[in-house]
Amino acid sequence: MKKVLKFLIVFILTFSIQIAIFILWYALDGRYIYESPYEYVKTNSECNEIYDSRFEKEVFLYENDDNVIYLYNSPSNEFFTYIFDVKEKDGKKYYSLNYGGTMLPITWNKEWEEVDKNLKYIFVDYQDDIKDIDCMGYEPEGTKIYYKLEDGKEESCWIYIIDKSQNGD
Repeated sequence: MKKVLKFLIVFILTFSIQIAIFILWYALDGRYIYESPYEYVKTNSECNEIYDSRFEKEVFLYENDDNVIYLYNSPSNEFFTYIFDVKEKDGKKYYSLNYGGTMLPITWNKEWEEVDKNLKYIFVDYQDDIKDIDCMGYEPEGTKIYYKLEDGKEESCWIYIIDKSQNGD
């Protein structure tokens, strides 16, 4: 009985220490280990071809002091959306993945995608479609993007960004 109790105490202590180390690592920004969004893609992609061809496949990149919106097509024309958090340490920026997915731009949804309290984005089919969207009193910046579907067909849409951090809010 004493051996079981001793084992149980050691197990609980070991497990508690591991959890405490993880919480401390996370609290001290240990998740911010990548020096660029590209480094994350290279490190975590199944094939480095995605990273190596990023300049010809990059669809859109937007960065402010706190976040990055990164859209690209893989060499097999799979569409990726990544959202990164950004922290500055010792004068150098570091990135941590907040969201990653393979969903194509959804242009029929009239709701803004919120990255954080200051940054929102939305996809629309045409430049003038933004007139039908509630922009909450802000003047969003729009960019036409081109991407490919998996069958190789090229598509386009507009991405609009509201960045309150750039407006002094």
